[in-house]
Amino acid sequence: SVPLAKRFAKQDHAFFPSVRHMTPEIARALRSNDGGELSLPALETVTPELAKEFVGAGYYWLVLGGAATLTPEVAGTLAKHHGQLVFPGHDSFSAEAASKLAAHEHGIILPHVASVPAGVLRALAPHDGPLVLGSVSTLTRDEAAAIAGHGGPVSLPALDRLTPETVAILAPR
Repeated sequence: SVPLAKRFAKQDHAFFPSVRHMTPEIARALRSNDGGELSLPALETVTPELAKEFVGAGYYWLVLGGAATLTPEVAGTLAKHHGQLVFPGHDSFSAEAASKLAAHEHGIILPHVASVPAGVLRALAPHDGPLVLGSVSTLTRDEAAAIAGHGGPVSLPALDRLTPETVAILAPR
C-alpha cells in the first residue's frame, strides 16, 4: 500500500526480497530516502515509469532484478542514478542496454552472473565507474579484450583461471 511504502521510505534500507511486480504509485511512495538502499532483487521487469521513480527516490544503492529484460530506454534512465546499481540475477542485460548503462558514473555490480557476453562487456567499455563481475570465474580471449577496454576499475573476485593468452591481454590494464 502507499502508506506502508511511505513508511518504508523513512528507513535507511528497504528490502523487498519477494516483490516481483511494483506499480509506479508504490515506487513513488518509496521516494524521499536520503542515502540507504532500495532492494528489489526479485523484480521481474523495470518499466520506464519505475526507473524514473527509482532514480528520483534518493537511495544510494539500487538492487534491481529484471536485468535480462532491461530495455535501452530503461537502462538510459537508470544510468542517471547517483549511486550504485546492482543487478543480482543470474542473467546479464543486453548489449543495447549495456551501451546506455555505460553513461552511469557509479558502480555497476553483477554479483551472480557467471558469464557476461563479450558484446555486453564491449558496450560497457566507456563506463568510467567500477564494474564488479562477482561470479565470473573464467574469461575468453574476447571477454578479456573487452574488459581490458573498460574505462573504470574492474573487479573479478571469482576469477580463478587465466590462460597465458588472457593474461597477456589483461596485463597492460
